[in-house]
Amino acid sequence: MTDAPTHGPAPHDEMVDGAGRIRPQWRGLLGAFSSLGYATLAERGRRLDRAFVEEGVATVLSPDAVAHHTRRPWRCDPVPLILTSTEFEALEAGLAGRARLFDAMLNDIYGPQTLLSSGTLPAALLYANPHFLRPCRAEAARPFPRLSFYGADLVRDVHGAWRVAADRCGGANGVGFAAENRTLLARLLPEAFRAVPVRPLRPFFDAWLDALQSLAPEGVENPRLALLTPGARQETWIEHLFLSRELGLELVEPADLTVRGGAVYLKTLRGLRRIDVILRRIKGEGSDPLEFGAGTGVPGLMGALRGGQVRLMNSPGSMAAEAPAYAPYLDGCARLLLGEELTLRGLDTLWLGDPAMREQIRAAPEGWHLRSAFDPGKPARPAARNALDGAVHALAVSRAADSSTAPCLSGERLNPAPVMLRMFLLRDANGAWRAMPGGLAQVLEEGTVAGPPARR
Repeated sequence: MTDAPTHGPAPHDEMVDGAGRIRPQWRGLLGAFSSLGYATLAERGRRLDRAFVEEGVATVLSPDAVAHHTRRPWRCDPVPLILTSTEFEALEAGLAGRARLFDAMLNDIYGPQTLLSSGTLPAALLYANPHFLRPCRAEAARPFPRLSFYGADLVRDVHGAWRVAADRCGGANGVGFAAENRTLLARLLPEAFRAVPVRPLRPFFDAWLDALQSLAPEGVENPRLALLTPGARQETWIEHLFLSRELGLELVEPADLTVRGGAVYLKTLRGLRRIDVILRRIKGEGSDPLEFGAGTGVPGLMGALRGGQVRLMNSPGSMAAEAPAYAPYLDGCARLLLGEELTLRGLDTLWLGDPAMREQIRAAPEGWHLRSAFDPGKPARPAARNALDGAVHALAVSRAADSSTAPCLSGERLNPAPVMLRMFLLRDANGAWRAMPGGLAQVLEEGTVAGPPARR
């Protein structure tokens, strides 16, 4: 048996407190690992890798190599990330506040645009956003919810507090992988689940199904539900399969649907079958070629949505709310639209399209990272003075938070590594935002500002 690691306490270490003591929530798990033996733990990790391959979870297509059919390995570290109930509830409350804000922002920017007329949000920032879909401003005969599912990538800052590195409003991926990680880990390393109380995921999926059913158009008692996927060549295909099975949804591609008489129908061998609610997993701008002029999509889908004949989770255009460059303006938006303050902060971020913010970075670029103003998942790079000229409206800068470290298996030892946590929230049938118990964590490289879907 290999001894447990002897690394000293690092700042914001998830496992060790400032005095070098093991935090209470980790003691049971580390005791189970010590009894099991770290050589055995390493073998369980290898069995976990093989199980992911056998289950097909490890064979997801890399988005930048679809044409070459190359595949990206999916690995699950056998050491779970532990959150106390108090910490989880605080995160849930803080993220619910952000979800309410983004929902209100979407209703405003596609509606009265009081944020723009009041100067709270720069018009140049909104209109430069490629995810702001102008056809979504068309008046709807029956109003519809724009944001019902939300995700956020979180890291700890230098003070040990959680900060939001990226908001995901278009349709956060990763729920299926998080559930699959937990299922396989429980099967191959049951000692971990006996050592730490784990909240079940089933109530969250039940609430998700209830939420989808509650979106049904007026007068529909038993709605038919579908998950709209781009197809099997996307790296999220495995997750779409999982969600359709877990929620009992029809798994459909755009070519499977048609709009007739203002309603959406699924084409089957026995004729057309009406679809009432769609869990959208294709890009908003590719959902209706008649409206957005791109993608294969479903012609007429937006007309059916505005006419109240179908409901979508989330509606096209919701990605407009997740732009990183909105960060310096969110407090003002929350005060204007909700009359409240955000309790969960994002990373320190500035938009380079604002002359004052640009001069602030020009004077002292050290410690800032350039990133897309509109896409939170795009890679960041260190800021430089010569990068502050040209098309700066499409750029923002963020300070990379010093991420907390958590134990990860490396060979037959546990070593600390920085992590990012993705959490998922849905608006339930009663209108309250609730979080999936746990989430999906990703081991990061130092200095990372925002990352792709996590894999822990």
